[in-house]
Amino acid sequence: MLEAEERLMVEVNKAGAGLTGDLLHCMDADGRPITHGGRRMTAKRRKEVRHVETPYGCVVVERWAYQDSRGGSCHYPMDYHSSGYVCAAAGAFAHETPKGEDASTWWANEACSHLKHEEGAAAGLLEIFEARLTDKRRIGKADREALERAATYFRNNVDRMDYARYTAEGRPTGSGVTEAGCKLIIKKRFCGPGMTWGFRATRHLMRLRALAHSAGDRWNSMWDAILTSKAA
Repeated sequence: MLEAEERLMVEVNKAGAGLTGDLLHCMDADGRPITHGGRRMTAKRRKEVRHVETPYGCVVVERWAYQDSRGGSCHYPMDYHSSGYVCAAAGAFAHETPKGEDASTWWANEACSHLKHEEGAAAGLLEIFEARLTDKRRIGKADREALERAATYFRNNVDRMDYARYTAEGRPTGSGVTEAGCKLIIKKRFCGPGMTWGFRATRHLMRLRALAHSAGDRWNSMWDAILTSKAA
């Protein structure tokens, strides 16, 4: 029985590692210049091989490595989220900036605010992007390319971008909740100095910690189910 369980977990980990590698590949940037932390960064000529630790083991992927003009440490971005596309496309709307406002940030800040707080804002921004692409007013080559990428992203994902409604329903709209959960459930307990863990013990403890930190009465419900099954 134990051997069968171990073989099953090996196969599950193989499948999980393969799918995670495919996802990381799909979410990689496209090698074009990006803006990170207010700095313009460009990709190296070739992708770099990266070893990424995942819950299923180490995954080997090729990633674009970015640096600014000063060199230094590399940045390995995932694909932009919606706000990244909006900020990248903002140059095409610099002419709309009111007098006295910063042309490099005003339009992007306004658009991101609408996207976060108004229902249907994503569809509205998509219409604005597409209208600007057909506008007779000149757009520089780099700004047009960024605007086209933003329009494509919004066109492909607009049905999943109703952030105002999600927020009103109490649903998270970013990855922060997931990242914080990983730190609370996993890293805080299993990554202390000198700790080493076997897979089986880790799996059981992770389940218990997830129940203990879940909302509602799941921890007590678990014990009720255990005691009920023993009594039967």
